[in-house]
Amino acid sequence: MGNQPGQRIDVCARAATRERAEDGVATQAPIESVLITNKLTKNFGSVVAVDHIDLDIRRGEIFGFLGPNGAGKSTTIRMLLGLIRPTSGSASIFGKDMRKYGNEIRRGIGYLPGELALYENLSARQYFEYTAALYGVDNIDFALAISDRLKISDLDASIGSLSQGNKQKVGIVQALLHKPALVILDEPTNALDPLMRHELYEILLLARDEGMTVFFSSHVLAEAERICDRVAIIREGQLIRVGRVDELKETAPKRLLVRFAEPVEPQSFADLAGVTKVGPGKDGRVELMVRENLDEVLRVVTQHQIVDFDAQDLSLEEIFLGYYETEGDASVDLAEALDLEPRELAVEQS
Repeated sequence: MGNQPGQRIDVCARAATRERAEDGVATQAPIESVLITNKLTKNFGSVVAVDHIDLDIRRGEIFGFLGPNGAGKSTTIRMLLGLIRPTSGSASIFGKDMRKYGNEIRRGIGYLPGELALYENLSARQYFEYTAALYGVDNIDFALAISDRLKISDLDASIGSLSQGNKQKVGIVQALLHKPALVILDEPTNALDPLMRHELYEILLLARDEGMTVFFSSHVLAEAERICDRVAIIREGQLIRVGRVDELKETAPKRLLVRFAEPVEPQSFADLAGVTKVGPGKDGRVELMVRENLDEVLRVVTQHQIVDFDAQDLSLEEIFLGYYETEGDASVDLAEALDLEPRELAVEQS
């Protein structure tokens, strides 16, 4: 994704961090925030759809915004774009308030809505030319290059005649064709097959490396784990966790699966410091969730003769599900094992 005629990536082509020489020593300049929200809130009557959200998204990162349908993701995005007005709070993009400078800000943003609506009487090529003209881009060379990578079936057929997957690809291309400083993608892999999902990930990773900021809204945990630098988990309109994917995984407990030579009662380990869950595992093994004090736990476990032992990190999906469990859910034990307080915002800055 090198420089192309008419490109807009120049406003974000610098890396997320840069070095400058001071007295002959290279030092790291502060990371620039591209998108900041302050207690952003949206009520629909008595329903609180988005509740006092604080975000700080940095230049040159892929930021995952994770939650199931109805969690408040799309409402948040619409407020960020100025499509709906917040009940209270504020959002600034590129250092400018969205309410005051919305039209100017939107010229530097690419957007793929979750519910995609296209001009179906136009061909994809005509639609790209139309979109490029809106953004003041001289040609659609970059759009054609992305189209080729995503294998859009026929650029000259009417969009209405395309499959849902190809329509989604057209939407992705129109969001990226002007090389925006910030692209906001709402469920971008909908209707894409696995090969095209992988291709999209590669396109976004390359764009990030060239300085683009990607706001990636999704309910698919595997893809967030695959490409996101940081993620925010939203539940019933509230942010319950923000952090780097590796940080979230590191702070989660380890799962120990132990098969003993003789039967051992799992509850005999329940009172050990750092153990947050015990129970029978599959195939006769004992399962323990261990947050800390691992050396002491292993010392006690190894007092018994062990036939098989496995230590596992929790996946991002398991961590995510832990935040969503409520009383009565089948997996409520996982939430308890993760020692979660989902109503308390815990922000981890990298």
